Amino acid sequence: MIVLGIDPGSRRCGYGVVAREGGRLRILASGVLAPRAPGVAERLALILDGLDAIIRSSGPAEVSVEQVFAGVSPRSA
Repeated sequence: MIVLGIDPGSRRCGYGVVAREGGRLRILASGVLAPRAPGVAERLALILDGLDAIIRSSGPAEVSVEQVFAGVSPRSA
């Protein structure tokens, strides 16, 4: 089974792809999508394109998205 994990963000989006082989896990890919577009909409579109390419190339059976943490600072939330 192949699983894609996503650490979302509007400036940087981390990802990792792992495969379960028997009782072991094997890392297939990992990285950060960090487009340098000036606007939020453009960055998010580029991140979406990057995630689409990762999904197409790895073919995950499951996807897990980290919950966004909104803590002390309302501005960062």
